[in-house]
Amino acid sequence: MGRTVAKEVTNRNEVRAAIAEGGWNVVYGDLINEGDVLTFIISIPTGAVGGWVAQQVQAQLAKFSQSLSEVSDDVVLQATNYLGNLIKGGGSGESDIHGLGVKGGFATYNRHMEYFLWGRKIGSHDLPNNHQPYIAIRVTKPLPPQGTVPQVPPITTKGLVLQTGTSLHETDNTFDFAVGDWNQDGKPDLFAIKKSNTGSNSTEVHILSGASNFQNFIFQKGTALHQTDDTFDFALGDWNQDGKPDLFII
Repeated sequence: MGRTVAKEVTNRNEVRAAIAEGGWNVVYGDLINEGDVLTFIISIPTGAVGGWVAQQVQAQLAKFSQSLSEVSDDVVLQATNYLGNLIKGGGSGESDIHGLGVKGGFATYNRHMEYFLWGRKIGSHDLPNNHQPYIAIRVTKPLPPQGTVPQVPPITTKGLVLQTGTSLHETDNTFDFAVGDWNQDGKPDLFAIKKSNTGSNSTEVHILSGASNFQNFIFQKGTALHQTDDTFDFALGDWNQDGKPDLFII
């Protein structure tokens, strides 16, 4: 009687080839099973996501005969923050930061088992997908040297410039949002306007700092306006020309 042979089949190599296509240098983290991805339990080899990303950015720059002492700190910081937020948020994306192409996300590998007897396939069954976090870097043009602060390129519709979770919990229809430069640092800040079900019994304003990629609150306060509902709209503008955005209630 012959012996049944089992073989796992996966598209891992094809997926990795597609990610690397175009000259990307790719670094992978630990494999994650289907259940861990669904609950966003992410395992990274060096522990902290930010630390792992920072190390890999440095290693990849070295491959291009660049070093952190030669490349603008601003470029390195933007790349590290962008990639770290992608991985921590369980998302994926791609950007070009002043000549440093960066992308990251999760590779998904489809798997199944095949069974053979006397060299003939006699059956198969699907296996749970595997997922693997990755970051990839490539140089698209000479990078700004150390000591320079590169100008921010104009935003185009060709791709996202930021995709990240914020420090604000999930919201519902009791919230409205607006954008304005509250602290006058040149970065637009996110105004989360809580209309009802507030602890202060008034309409509240919570402002997330754009400079922190909306990870830090820089202002949280109830207003002189009572709690509101969907019959109210909100906008921002500098009514008294003091350089601070004022809240317009419509």
